[in-house]
Amino acid sequence: MHRISTLPGNEPQEENTFIEQPSAPVIFLTSATSDITCLSTVLKLPDNSKWKNKIRALPIAYLSSNASIDHYITNTCNTAEIILVRFLGSRSYWSYGFEQLGLWQLEKPNRHLIVVSGIESTANDVQEISSLNQEKVDLIQTHSKRFPDSLKNLPRKRSPIMLFSQGEKLDFKKCVAIVGTRNCSSKGDIIARELSGKLAKNGYLIVSGLARGIDRSAHIGAIDAGGKTIAVVAWLPEIYPADHNTLAEDIRKNGCIISEYFLVDEKSKGLIVKRNQIISALSDFVIVVETGPLGGANYAVDYAHKLSKTVIAIKPKSENTEFSEGFKKLVANGAIEADTVSQAIKIIKKGIKQRKSSLDDF
Repeated sequence: MHRISTLPGNEPQEENTFIEQPSAPVIFLTSATSDITCLSTVLKLPDNSKWKNKIRALPIAYLSSNASIDHYITNTCNTAEIILVRFLGSRSYWSYGFEQLGLWQLEKPNRHLIVVSGIESTANDVQEISSLNQEKVDLIQTHSKRFPDSLKNLPRKRSPIMLFSQGEKLDFKKCVAIVGTRNCSSKGDIIARELSGKLAKNGYLIVSGLARGIDRSAHIGAIDAGGKTIAVVAWLPEIYPADHNTLAEDIRKNGCIISEYFLVDEKSKGLIVKRNQIISALSDFVIVVETGPLGGANYAVDYAHKLSKTVIAIKPKSENTEFSEGFKKLVANGAIEADTVSQAIKIIKKGIKQRKSSLDDF
């Protein structure tokens, strides 16, 4: 049996035909056979060789009878950890299948059922039985009205196909990112909180990455001011760093936490870097409060320049020479210099734009 089901034709099997397919950690069931063709192509790429024999896929049409559903779940799904279902139509059209998958999920811990609707009108209906619902995670697909417009227009290879969200349902308008070093000075902490608080009071959504240092200060400043904040994280549902779980809960009550990834097996620095790109893409302005010339905030800044976003660099008040060098690099590369919090806010309110960059090399 092939790793990816390639049974010919799109027609469902006979009433009592059973599908024999080896088990795997991930099972993908879909209403669209074209999904399986795309998946098969993607899995042939060199970077995806680690997924060999870890994914099985099957058109839902081949599970048309109760007996065939029972047989498949008992035999192919018995050792699976994740079952992903992409369903076109109402949940009632395959009610027995969803019922049995729900029971499969409950039989053992660490089993996850993720149901993705291909139609916005039925999204809530099918997602009710998903693990996402249990984790209080909301799935925002690109066809949803809630999906941020700023992310729809990204270059194709970087545009997210969906977002996972916890917390309030925000409109992702008037977003300002505040980023910086994880090892900020006490002065940097004060500046980030003041800047975030004042912007939040003026109706801006404060975007940051839930990291230690400036990120933490930015989130807290917005919450303390009674505003809203968005934490863009590398993955969900686990919170990183773990000591920010309390802050994360505060953010869920006063904004939301979003990520491109859910149930990540390999938590890497690369995913943390990628979340910086979403921070910049989501925001109209990116403000840097303290960073070194090689600091992680530079990933967000570089991507903001590629998207022709306005970058503002707050002149550091700390005597730390690394922050001074980082500030000089930001200004040299096109960031607008702001000596004070008030000056940074004036730049934003006036909508001052920096020099435009090109996406030709992106």
